[in-house]
Amino acid sequence: MKDDSGELKPASESASEFLKSISFLIEDNTVVIDDWIRDGAECSDPNSLLNRGVCFLKILEDKRSLNEDAKPTNIVKVSKIVIKAKSKSGKDLCLMKLNEKSHRLQFIGGTVRKQENYETTLRREMNEEIPKVHLAHKRDYTYSKITSEPLGISFVSPSYGSYRKYMIQYYHLDVNKEVDFHGSLRWVSVDEIENGQTDNGVKTVPPPNLFKSHLSEKVRQLPVSINKRIKYNPKSDSLGYAEKAKKDIDPEGVKIYSVLKSLTFGQAASIISFIIFLIGAFSGAGIYIGQVLANGGG
Repeated sequence: MKDDSGELKPASESASEFLKSISFLIEDNTVVIDDWIRDGAECSDPNSLLNRGVCFLKILEDKRSLNEDAKPTNIVKVSKIVIKAKSKSGKDLCLMKLNEKSHRLQFIGGTVRKQENYETTLRREMNEEIPKVHLAHKRDYTYSKITSEPLGISFVSPSYGSYRKYMIQYYHLDVNKEVDFHGSLRWVSVDEIENGQTDNGVKTVPPPNLFKSHLSEKVRQLPVSINKRIKYNPKSDSLGYAEKAKKDIDPEGVKIYSVLKSLTFGQAASIISFIIFLIGAFSGAGIYIGQVLANGGG
């Protein structure tokens, strides 16, 4: 906080101690976050908050994203493919792929690279993500836009941990070749995608509230991409997705209160000190720290 003269002043003795802690971290060149490599931002182990930067970032971004005017850290263009079928019992199914980083099932597709557009990205992703089927554009499949313009959807990325805005162009695929999708692909019911996870606990992307508000009805009204009826067992886990999710993710997600409650005092102090450091780095708190040290604290 600032006093009447406009100078930064700690709100309490504890705040002053935290500022001193930050100064000592800087002075000692202490590494607070051990690893900033992207590796999925869902972490069941509280110690991961300081061991893995994406986990710590996600805690901050989950909080920040609650603000109505929260700004995204990045705007990403994405092309996604909806391959639809019917189960033998008549359920609407979509083909999805497990993201090895976020451990979530998502529609086939990916980021639009430089010198690409949404359509060239779609065709590249078809070759990369379902290569064993050997589908050639026009010869074996055609596609059409599900929405006339890309959908702007903002949420905290389960892969990067940051609050991002995705400009996603969804396409419907019409396959005119007899194919058998396999490998790491899995048929997921539209009901499961609306619930945000499969019946055996594997989470899906996009988040269920966004899927229901923007896509659900459109997907249900689409014609099937393949005529073959799919033998579908929602409890089946032949690819081991549910086991991967249980091993690497707390299915209930990470709640800020429960994480902080489980930390030791030292861990909590380090986290809060680092947050204040981030704020201070942009607000001038560094100046105050120098003043505190020069005056011997206070």
